[in-house]
Amino acid sequence: MTESIVKYFTIILSSLYTYAKLLNLKITAKSIIIDLAFASSLSFSIFFIRLYYPLLTVPLMILFSYVFITIITKTEPGLSITTTIISFAVSYVIFAVSALFVAAIFELIDVDSLDENDIISFICIALIQLSLISIPFRFRRLRTGMPFLRSKGGSNLGVFISVVLLCCVIVFSSSGNTDLIYILPAVLIFLSGMFVLFWWRGRLKKTYIEKLRTNEIQSLQNTINEKDVQIKHLEQHNDFLAKIIHKDNKLIPAMELAVKECLHSFAQGDSIASQIKGQTLLEQLATISRERSGIIENYQSEGKKLPLTNVFSIDALMTYMLNKARANSIDFELVISGSVKYLVENIISETDLNTLLADLIENAIIATKSNDRKRILVSLSISEGHYLIDIFDSGIPFEAKTIVNLGLNKITTHADNGGSGIGLTTAFEFFKKYSASFIVEEFTNENILFTKKLSVEFDEKNQYLIKTMRSSEIKAFSQREDLIVTV
Repeated sequence: MTESIVKYFTIILSSLYTYAKLLNLKITAKSIIIDLAFASSLSFSIFFIRLYYPLLTVPLMILFSYVFITIITKTEPGLSITTTIISFAVSYVIFAVSALFVAAIFELIDVDSLDENDIISFICIALIQLSLISIPFRFRRLRTGMPFLRSKGGSNLGVFISVVLLCCVIVFSSSGNTDLIYILPAVLIFLSGMFVLFWWRGRLKKTYIEKLRTNEIQSLQNTINEKDVQIKHLEQHNDFLAKIIHKDNKLIPAMELAVKECLHSFAQGDSIASQIKGQTLLEQLATISRERSGIIENYQSEGKKLPLTNVFSIDALMTYMLNKARANSIDFELVISGSVKYLVENIISETDLNTLLADLIENAIIATKSNDRKRILVSLSISEGHYLIDIFDSGIPFEAKTIVNLGLNKITTHADNGGSGIGLTTAFEFFKKYSASFIVEEFTNENILFTKKLSVEFDEKNQYLIKTMRSSEIKAFSQREDLIVTV
């Protein structure tokens, strides 16, 4: 009695576990307790059913389990019966493998008869089966179970093989005879188990290929949608520019006529009238020029996209700084020639890099927004094996006193524009923390794009260098030992 109960308890519990894994259902502590209670009660019932109706043992065990699992998991009935049959087939295959393994072990230790050790052998089989049942689901390709079961018509062959296997179990377990006709079902159980495994792998491969095809179609659809958005955006810009061209087609002939009238008045000797007309014409041309200049700048800035660093927070910061620079009519550019992802993973933390970039770029925006030339370039690159951050700007240069006291005191030359001096003071703390060198390079008036460049080089030297034509002036202010001034 005990041996049969242990056997059926293990088979039922293994089937419930396999069912959950095949459909990739979540296994919780509550579900385990419910499954244990059900397996215990059903194993007792099956033992008594087997005494009177041995041929109905397996069918009734599957039927009761099917009803229980369908109610508990709320699975669609058609899907549930398919999965239940396959689960019991897998469970019986594992049971057969476990029994064969235990028999081999008992043979090796010279246990000639198992009659006195039935309970021990069945406990051993149960323990091995409960250990082996989870092994198939540890492989990467089988980890998600049989997702294709949810597809209509995706499991007919698997159900057929499983039914054949279970029929063999019924025939084999209904008689203890060792004639060939009863040995064949045992062999078929193992063969069916192998067919189930190969069928499983084949279906997974087919499902994977179908998933790749679906993803490819979705990717193409997303690309088409993106192109449609871009086309719509370009059409809007084309309409906008078409209106400007239409307006200019009327303004240019009018301007041409005004110039002719002005020249005619001048030729007639009416210098005062021609002077008034010329002044009015000049003002109109200046107004039109300003309008067109603003339109083109807005057109270019609205369509600008910065290169991505593949670090979400850095990309978000750069977009924010682009918008802030645009609000101050500053041309903002970003150049990347190194892996920023590697930089934040191995050299400087992502949070510190965000703070450092924000402080340096904010300082450049404040210094640049009041100048006639408004241009900022941020470069993230690698030079001589070291990561390098360069911030070029066309803003006002540092005062000599400011350069000498950078990092020591909160000094700013543009407090009226929002400067506080805190940013560069914080930056110097990062330079020390990461042993990075800070380099300030001033450009001569020959450079029409930028006036200075601030660089942070992660070279493990922690130096403070100034490259300037005002070296004598700065040295006169400086008493710092860590400051290196070069021309």
